[in-house]
Amino acid sequence: MSGRNKDQKLQPVSNILQSLLARGQSPLSDQFLRWRLWSNWRELVGPSIGGYSTPVGFQRGVLMVWVKSPAHLQEMSFGLDILREKVNDFVGFDWVTSVKLTLDRKDVPTLEESAPGLRRFLSTQSPNEDGEPQPDR
Repeated sequence: MSGRNKDQKLQPVSNILQSLLARGQSPLSDQFLRWRLWSNWRELVGPSIGGYSTPVGFQRGVLMVWVKSPAHLQEMSFGLDILREKVNDFVGFDWVTSVKLTLDRKDVPTLEESAPGLRRFLSTQSPNEDGEPQPDR
């Protein structure tokens, strides 16, 4: 075992990748953290708020949250500081500096709609050196 600790256990690559992305040190980490937040939104904010809101974007410390109606938007606006603290506790560091609420949902996919597309994206190989798609596995 040339120089390795015999008690050290191997970890799945997915665990290593998630830990790297979760630290906020790479350009992909913001989107990974937003996806993680989106996937766990109902558990984080509760079933009531989670039923009428969704985190839809993140840029330079600002978390954009879509809200279903003006009444819900007003209700949530009173707890933005608490929401920011919950999100930062969830990710483990001060990632969100402010939360902005929006009524403009556009084409934000639901978790159910995105799961097959995400699986397809993650299972696709990157293009070859010429930029051409590689044949299916």
